[in-house]
Amino acid sequence: MNIVHHPNQQNQMPVPLSYAAHPKPDFVFPRRPPTPIQYQNMSPMLAKADPQSPSRSLYSAASNHSQHTQSHSNHPQERHPLLSWISDDIRNHMIAMLGEFMGTFSFLFFALAAVQTANAKPDTLPKLDFLSGSPSLLQIMYISFAFGGSLAVNVWVFFRVSGGQFNPAVTFGLCLIGAVPWQRGVLLVPAQLLGAVATSSLVSNIFPGDFKTQSNLAPGVTPNQGMVIEMMLTLLLVFTIMMLAAENHRGSFMAPLGIGIALFIGHMIGINFTGAAINPARSFGPDVVLEDFKGSHWIYYIGPLLGAFVAAGLYKLLKFLEYTTANPGQDDDGLDVYRVVTRPVPGMKRRHSGESMNSLTPLAAYH
Repeated sequence: MNIVHHPNQQNQMPVPLSYAAHPKPDFVFPRRPPTPIQYQNMSPMLAKADPQSPSRSLYSAASNHSQHTQSHSNHPQERHPLLSWISDDIRNHMIAMLGEFMGTFSFLFFALAAVQTANAKPDTLPKLDFLSGSPSLLQIMYISFAFGGSLAVNVWVFFRVSGGQFNPAVTFGLCLIGAVPWQRGVLLVPAQLLGAVATSSLVSNIFPGDFKTQSNLAPGVTPNQGMVIEMMLTLLLVFTIMMLAAENHRGSFMAPLGIGIALFIGHMIGINFTGAAINPARSFGPDVVLEDFKGSHWIYYIGPLLGAFVAAGLYKLLKFLEYTTANPGQDDDGLDVYRVVTRPVPGMKRRHSGESMNSLTPLAAYH
């Protein structure tokens, strides 16, 4: 076996000649699909590759797909005649507002209906006058799961329509970090409030029994304490949304699940003290339907907004410190080595059929 020695490196293991003469891979696939511009930059390198190599074939297919997609993008899709007079900006704002109205309506309908169910269940548990009395742990679990599950499902459904916010405090926080333009945020908040009022009115009329879904302070809880509790619970929810949904990462598709769990945890803690509004729209809807704005109702607006403000500050701080460098590689899939496409090398063979590319060994190693 021919050996190549490195004169400038002592105590180094000899390198087989077959490895030393091995040309570098003609193309290393990135972790994400290259953009058309990246494809153009790769063309000089790929032009030297073997026409039969996988990289050339994949490059040609991807380039053709990119050109095909670009050719379609040059021809604008025909708009329905009823929408032809509306500009894209106005139409997009209208779609987002409609999505927030529908999403808030759906989210709070099932959540508030769960509160009515907890009150109407004829069993030995005390009825929950959302919080004029003391709820049982079973009621707290039931209502918490309903709020968290309803939010997770509706965020998953409406995320691609409006962002799936359903909460003025969430919208405020996303505007602070630049994830949502202020112009869009100003339009979404009224849609959320209207959705909360509409669903509160529907729940109060179709479910039997008194409509007791208002957020109230429990006996012994001062307004200042309630405000801080609401602030901390909203901080958890908004910061979760910022890190899971506003940030682009491999787990973004699972963000609705984490968001729902965050709301579930908030309700598990807050129901027994403030009713766990964590959402100005959730408090605003029942207050309007019942025409009852209690003296301490302001904490359900100020507290969540303060929580969103603090969450935005923490998020900005982490971004300023470039937090991704502290624990790098969290979005790596560990398969980069298998994306290296090489030309066949003389003297190399697989150990057995179906083995991965990194198992290639020189024939000389067996001699």
